[in-house]
Amino acid sequence: MPRSLVLSNSRLMLAYDARYRVRELFWPTVGVSNHLCGQILRTGLWTQGRFSWLEDDAWRRELRFRPGTLVAETRHIHEEFGIELETVEFVPPDADRLIRRLRVRGPAGREVRLFFAQHLSIAESDIGNTALYHPPTDSVVHFKGPYAFSFLARTGGAGLFQYACGMRFGTMEGTWRDAEDGALSLNPIAQGSVDSCLSISMMPDASGEATATFELRCAPDLDTLFALPEWEGTFPAPQPLDTFTALPPRVRDVADQCVPFMLSQIDSGGAILAANDSDVMVENRANYSYCWPRDGALSAEVLFEAGQTETARRFFEFCRPLLRPERPFFLQKYRSDGNLGATWHPWLRGTPLQQDETALTLRGVLRCFGSDPAWETFAQAMADFLVSYRDPASGLPLPSYDLWEERYGVHLFTVAATVAALDEASRIWPERPYADAASAMRDALQTRLFCDKRQAFFRRLDEHGEPDRTLDAASLQVGLLGALPMTDPQVRANLQSVERGLWVRSPIGGLARCEGDYYARVSEAYPGSPWIITTLWLAQSKIALASSEEALEKGLELLEWAARHAEPSGALPEQIHPETGQSLTVGPLTWSHAEFLRTARAYLAQRAILAGHLAEA
Repeated sequence: MPRSLVLSNSRLMLAYDARYRVRELFWPTVGVSNHLCGQILRTGLWTQGRFSWLEDDAWRRELRFRPGTLVAETRHIHEEFGIELETVEFVPPDADRLIRRLRVRGPAGREVRLFFAQHLSIAESDIGNTALYHPPTDSVVHFKGPYAFSFLARTGGAGLFQYACGMRFGTMEGTWRDAEDGALSLNPIAQGSVDSCLSISMMPDASGEATATFELRCAPDLDTLFALPEWEGTFPAPQPLDTFTALPPRVRDVADQCVPFMLSQIDSGGAILAANDSDVMVENRANYSYCWPRDGALSAEVLFEAGQTETARRFFEFCRPLLRPERPFFLQKYRSDGNLGATWHPWLRGTPLQQDETALTLRGVLRCFGSDPAWETFAQAMADFLVSYRDPASGLPLPSYDLWEERYGVHLFTVAATVAALDEASRIWPERPYADAASAMRDALQTRLFCDKRQAFFRRLDEHGEPDRTLDAASLQVGLLGALPMTDPQVRANLQSVERGLWVRSPIGGLARCEGDYYARVSEAYPGSPWIITTLWLAQSKIALASSEEALEKGLELLEWAARHAEPSGALPEQIHPETGQSLTVGPLTWSHAEFLRTARAYLAQRAILAGHLAEA
């Protein structure tokens, strides 16, 4: 279940699923040490002897953001109880805490109790945790090692109504079950595999309303935690972006949230993480909480163009020390603390690499900061490697792993990315051999990587030089990255073949990743499940080639497709179920938001160009 809400200040990050359960809790490094690791923070309500968790089906809920911000606003209605609960919450930029304000609407004078249940696996383990009630701060505390968390709630000047700390191990279900009769045991401490629950009692006034606050605080030790002052800040106001007013309303709303969603997946150390959604771990105990330099570089470019200059700079600063004199290229993926991430690439052929990661990081840093000499050594090390890592006979890159991290060989996307990167480098350093290398590679792309019979690019040449004729949406990047012009006959023919062969012919539609895609495959009737980024690549291609308003609208239709399949909050997943339209795999996916924003800007720019031409005519 992809995450609908994400709150973050790049140190503390919380993510909620569509049922308003907190499913991810990272601190103090986003992407490292998920202190929930499959567990849940949940909210419940009791009134007139009846209890319900807000995740239950009886609740009708709305989860959204204030436009252009990471301030979440939620609404929960229980018709049978006659209760409506609203929340406004966010993580302040200057304090590692969650601030939640709650408003209950119900019959005046009828008691309502709110329950907040916590089940933490601190440092991704339930071993050696402690939960306790701390009277001086009137809070429930969980701690282990250099991690301490307190949970507190207040209403009308009153503190906690009840609390309980308990075991959650073996046959012991934990204190969240204790809450379901509306009362807690007041057990003050538990250690080992533990959970906790706290409650407040509210009484709607004559207007039928009552308010409360809930807070999570984080600190490296108990003394620091207990000394934290009250927070005295204000909640950010909506920040709709004037740039997108010409877009259809739903497209505009999703575009407005792209930068906030992207920022929510970035650690303070600069790592741009793919996605922090632990549900994917059910398959392999592995996740997307890593920085892929390729994804990060593409996202950093978009953020730079959106005015997030320092965010882009921090990303490339994160990447800089990952290169070594003896290894001037990137490996598959990295943790946000800079260590190598879990990988499935074997080392049987020597150090494994995906050359496109190095190429697109080079392209990104040069497009953002190419005129700054501070980046010269870093950029030239990558460019020199790309020139050296080639077959002298063909001019093509030597084999590496592909964009999708599944195959070894000489990949079309890698070639396109390398040409684009060397083109950028040659623009800045024309005296170096980058232009000649790019030209030779471009020539080889046209002569060796196009299938005349299928009128499409080969996906790759395998390690024996045999062509792979599988249609792959990544081939659209030959034109989009500028390795060949969008108007090149091969690029145009490939676009038609890809759209014809990879469009998912179901009521949902969208463009699959490649023919026979196995990942999150739903049915053999389709080439694969539709991806947000591949469908947006198709949109970008149509927009770039549009010479009329009618043709341009074909690109907008695909942008609207992506917006329709965002979560109500605007969160974009990686894939879409081809028959139900539900989100698949992980979300929000940073790369999906980057491509959505890139596509929205491309549409508006091309629209302005066409309008200018019409005015001139």
